[in-house]
Amino acid sequence: MKKSKNTLYLCEFTLGLMAALLFLNLYLSRKIPASHAIHRLFQMTSVLSIVIIVLILIQREMLSRLLVNAFRDITGVHNKKSLEKKIQDLNSRPDTFNIGVMMFDLNNLKHVNDTFGHEKGDEFIQAFTYCLTRILNQHSFLARYGGDEFALIQENTDEKELQQMIRQLDDLVREYNSHSSLSLSYAVGYEVSYRNHYFMMEDLMNTADKKMYKDKAQKKMLATCQAPAGTGNKVIPTISSELLTQKIRQFQNRNDTISNIVLVSTDVENFHFINDKYGYSLGNEILNIVYEELASTPASLFTSRFFSDVFVSIVDTTEFSRNALLEQIQLLDRRICQRIQSTYQISFFRTNSGVCYISKDAEPENMISCANVARRIAKKMVSHSCIYSPEID
Repeated sequence: MKKSKNTLYLCEFTLGLMAALLFLNLYLSRKIPASHAIHRLFQMTSVLSIVIIVLILIQREMLSRLLVNAFRDITGVHNKKSLEKKIQDLNSRPDTFNIGVMMFDLNNLKHVNDTFGHEKGDEFIQAFTYCLTRILNQHSFLARYGGDEFALIQENTDEKELQQMIRQLDDLVREYNSHSSLSLSYAVGYEVSYRNHYFMMEDLMNTADKKMYKDKAQKKMLATCQAPAGTGNKVIPTISSELLTQKIRQFQNRNDTISNIVLVSTDVENFHFINDKYGYSLGNEILNIVYEELASTPASLFTSRFFSDVFVSIVDTTEFSRNALLEQIQLLDRRICQRIQSTYQISFFRTNSGVCYISKDAEPENMISCANVARRIAKKMVSHSCIYSPEID
């Protein structure tokens, strides 16, 4: 970095020298007749000087951007290296009176990365950065401290101003969430140094960081406590892969024929968008409704939640042909959709179902896999339902 700065200074010096030489050439060329050989020499020198000046300006611009980017994050705010330099500069002052530090932690970044990919995760960070930059003023210094953590150093401030900035950020985040499918949420902690309440910069950072993690834990606990109230304290039965395997084996070991017994795997279309837009509490209520409708189907012998928004049912299809079974599944889907739409006004709700017939000799694990494959294929079908067949295999 020091090398780049020295090169930039050399560019500035050379630029000034070449500009002086150019003006000197232009001045002297006017004093000499145009037919004289020295006049043509001055003209060539002037052209060469202009070319060199242009090249120096290009290099100067590139070096300036390099130096700026060296202290900037991809979000456009300062990076950790720049933050460390800022802290060092503030520590060199006689005191740190009226300096405040706010630490922010963006929630659910890992969930966004795992669900939608890192490109969407970058957009998620950019959206939060945009909200943060709108609360800044001439005394603010914002830096990205880590993957989902930000540090804001505010000079000439007090606790009242920091609280006002947090309220302003809350309003901006609420405004963003009102028209976004991925809701922003964050934890924050802050501390201010003033007379009789003195902190060095490292102490300010550490105290604000501890308060931020305390805020994060409190918000997480609050969300956990509020979730059961929205679901009427209902707990959906959940089955593991091992228990589901045992359940299928029980049907395989029955003496009567099982040719009309099927395993149905059902999920909710784009359920993560419902959680992000309406919250986990309402998402749990919707899962309860889906479970109730699946379990109340007369032909259902067993229904349970498998994982996330995926449910499994073992269904007796003695009274249905293959086509009739698909029609019954589609009717069930429409009934669930109508109930959700009338209750929550969610117009984009759909379920997807994959079916696998249980056979006497097949491995239960393979049949579970086949039902899940059929369910994923159903997502691309107009009927949103699919029966697994050898052709799929």
